[in-house]
Amino acid sequence: MIIEVRAASVRYQTTGRQVLAGVDLAVGPGDLALVSGPSGGGKSTLLRLLNGLIPHAYRAEVTGEVLVGGRPVAQQSVRQLSTTVGTLLQDPRKQIVGTTVDAELAFGPENLGLPRAEIRRRIGEVTDRVGIRHLLGRATAELSGGELQMVAFAGVLVMRPQVVLVDEPLANLDLEASLRLMRELRRFVDDGGAAVVVEHRVEEILDFAPTQVLYLEGGRSGYAGDVAGFLAAAPVAHVKLPFETLVARAAELPDVSGVPSARTGVSGAPSTPIAVSGAPSVRTGGPAVRRGRGGSAAARLEYRGVALG
Repeated sequence: MIIEVRAASVRYQTTGRQVLAGVDLAVGPGDLALVSGPSGGGKSTLLRLLNGLIPHAYRAEVTGEVLVGGRPVAQQSVRQLSTTVGTLLQDPRKQIVGTTVDAELAFGPENLGLPRAEIRRRIGEVTDRVGIRHLLGRATAELSGGELQMVAFAGVLVMRPQVVLVDEPLANLDLEASLRLMRELRRFVDDGGAAVVVEHRVEEILDFAPTQVLYLEGGRSGYAGDVAGFLAAAPVAHVKLPFETLVARAAELPDVSGVPSARTGVSGAPSTPIAVSGAPSVRTGGPAVRRGRGGSAAARLEYRGVALG
C-alpha cells in the first residue's frame, strides 16, 4: 500500500476540537479513492494528514497510524513526502508560485536539486502528457482557470508522485475543464498511480470509476467500501447521487411540502445537523504554524515540498 491510515484521530490545538475520529483508509497502486461528506466533516483534515501538513505545518494532536510508503508521516519531511504524494488544491491560484509556466513546472524539481537537463526532460514529458506544451513560455497570470488547473496538475506530475490528492476538482472549473482534469487523473491511475479525490459532487466522480468510497460525517467514517454499497447506503438528502439511484430510493427523498422526511446517516444513525450560518467550522481552526513574513504563502510553499525551517 502507498497510503495506510489506521484509526487516525486529529484534534487541532488552536481550537481544541476533534475533527477526525478513528478513520481508516488504505490506498494502493490502481486505486481511485473518493472521499465525500458534508462540509466540516474532516475531508480537508484527512488530506493534510496524507501530505504531511499535519503534523509538520498545523498544530494538531494525532493518534493512530498514518503511513506513506510504509513509513510514518511524522518521520518524513514535507519535501520527502512530496516525492510520493502530490497535492492539487481546489483553487489553482493558491498553488501556482511561478510567474511563467516554465518556472512553475521547474519549481518542484529545482527544490529537489535535480540537474537542469533532467528538469527539462520531465517538463517536456509532462506537458506532452497533459496536452499543455503550447502553454510553455506563457505568463501564469494570463491563463484561464482551466489552464491554471492543468498547469498545477502538471506541476504535481513532474515530481513523479505515486499518489495524487485532489481537493474538490469540480468546484472552480467549467465542466469541460473539470472533465479534462479527471480524465488525466484517471489515466494516471490506470498507468499504475493512485489518487484520493475529495468531492461532494459524487455523481460526476462516479463516471471515473472510483475503486472505493469513504464518507465522513462529523469526523467519523459513515461509510467505507465499494461504490455499490455506498449508493445503497448514502444519505440521499445530503449526497448528489445518480438519477437512477434517486429513483430507486425515492421514498427517502424529502417530501414535496418541503419538510424533510426522517434523515438517517450512512450507518443508520441520525445524520449530522446542517451547520447554522455563523457557527464556527472546522476550517477556521488554526492554519500553518509558519506564519511570520510568509503568512499564507508559507503554507502554499509547504504544499510544494519546500522546507521552511
